[in-house]
Amino acid sequence: MIAVGLILIVESIRTLVEGSETETGSFNLPSVIAVAIAFCTKLGLFLYCWALRNKYSQVRILWEDHRNDLAINGFGIMTSVLGSKLRWWIDPMGAIILSTLIAILWLRTAYAEFQLLIGVSAETSFLQHVTYISMTHSPLVKSLDTVRAWHSGPRVIVEVDIVMDKELRLEETHDVAEELQMKLESLPNVERAYVHVDFETSHAPEHFTKKEL
Repeated sequence: MIAVGLILIVESIRTLVEGSETETGSFNLPSVIAVAIAFCTKLGLFLYCWALRNKYSQVRILWEDHRNDLAINGFGIMTSVLGSKLRWWIDPMGAIILSTLIAILWLRTAYAEFQLLIGVSAETSFLQHVTYISMTHSPLVKSLDTVRAWHSGPRVIVEVDIVMDKELRLEETHDVAEELQMKLESLPNVERAYVHVDFETSHAPEHFTKKEL
């Protein structure tokens, strides 16, 4: 989409430089009708994807695509009509504006999706929510050692280290940890939750391994 936008910008600049012998451009009714039909179709798809945008990441990208196309097609129809009725240069100038808008929107979308794919940390508010749930889950939880949450695509992986009394039976610690795991995995955006149990917080990192590249 960005490459197409760059091509349109170059062609529009060439049209502006060459100029026009007439004050207004030609009005192409079949093209306007075709774009209007595409606009109505995209509107229907936009409304359908809007209802599912928060459930599936693929649908959210389609929703953003339809949203962008609605703005582009609507603006394109307007500049085409104005170029044929007022001044010829409105149409190529509109193409430059639209192409720049396309490039910016898709660069922003690509950056946001790339951040999710590389495992960026979850938002602070979400981490605070997980911390609150873990601390208030059971009176047997004395404190928290670690709370982590990172994106794995559109959803989040959660890791929590809870501290419990070392005198408790394995059955008790297991049940508390398992119930907390299920509670965290019931959150809308959580793909998987890992709950570890420890009896103190003063230890050094336990899972460090040295790897040679």
